[in-house]
Amino acid sequence: MAPTSFFQQGAFLLAVKPNSDAGQWTNLKGRMNFSTLGTGPGHIITLSDSNFQKRIATANSRPTNDANDAFIGYDQGDGNAAHIGISFGAPQSISNYIGNVGDGKKWLERLTSTLKMFTVPVSIPSVPPAHATDPCIAGTETWDANFVYVCVARNTWKRAPLTSW
Repeated sequence: MAPTSFFQQGAFLLAVKPNSDAGQWTNLKGRMNFSTLGTGPGHIITLSDSNFQKRIATANSRPTNDANDAFIGYDQGDGNAAHIGISFGAPQSISNYIGNVGDGKKWLERLTSTLKMFTVPVSIPSVPPAHATDPCIAGTETWDANFVYVCVARNTWKRAPLTSW
């Protein structure tokens, strides 16, 4: 069973650099570094363990992860640090906050298993194709001042004119 008492124990604190560094210590690597990650996928940090019994029953407390864990991890990797893809996971949702304490209500972006929602305007750069056979993946949409373009099949664009109404 996960520990339920003594949860107000001391926090793990690390100073990154002094507040009064006057901009002299910029672009430093973080205080917590993982020298190797191996091949992906895997958790780097498990934030919430959905099966703590499995953790304590496993040698070295490193069991396989579970679908209901919350984590920061990597979903791509071949042992080369230049080939790592970072992942975030949670059983319900992943939310982004800026200028907010994370109140569960005033998120700017939220991803669930069925929907990605935004509460701020979204800007998507648009680069329309020059030709009907320009490279594309079916379902891609783009536009310019005169047309909306839709890729209907691999490397096959169709367009519709934009008119005032």
